[in-house]
Amino acid sequence: QQVWPGVSRKDENYYDALVLNAAWGGLGFGSILTEDIREDRGLTYGIYTSLSTLDHAPSLTLSTSTQHTNLTEMLERITTHRDALLTAPIAPDKLQLAKDYLIGSLPLNLTSNDQIASILLNLQLDHLPIDYLDRRAAKIENVTAQSAQEMAKKLLGTAPMTVLVGPASIAQSLGQNATVVEDLPNVE
Repeated sequence: QQVWPGVSRKDENYYDALVLNAAWGGLGFGSILTEDIREDRGLTYGIYTSLSTLDHAPSLTLSTSTQHTNLTEMLERITTHRDALLTAPIAPDKLQLAKDYLIGSLPLNLTSNDQIASILLNLQLDHLPIDYLDRRAAKIENVTAQSAQEMAKKLLGTAPMTVLVGPASIAQSLGQNATVVEDLPNVE
């Protein structure tokens, strides 16, 4: 798992982060990471990114798993794709796919009472206006490749916190910044 600083839900550029996340790994199949690391290279069954907008700890998280023998290649591919987002805009087809997914998946979240109640609760918790759902699609469509790239620079421009679970020898992949934990405190 890799974790970078995130963006607040109240940030004026929140939708840039939302689209960036979807294009990079948030939409699963069709995302940049899934196509290369799962489909083309077969290094994992799944690789996903998610955007968390917690008030005091917003984050962008990348989660995946692989055999420890593939770890170096996996980390290199993730870094390559992160660096690509920092140096060039997202390809137009990937950007549009992310936007279409975000806009098109909303109705699927309105198919049961508990899903509707959850959306209404989140509208209140995030202090969003009553017409938020009417405006959401336009805000997503307004994201440009350049604005998504600027968000990538903001979020992914620092080294992530990386958490690896497996044999202690995998810590060598992280170099001198690795901390090996062999016994978890308070875990029985």
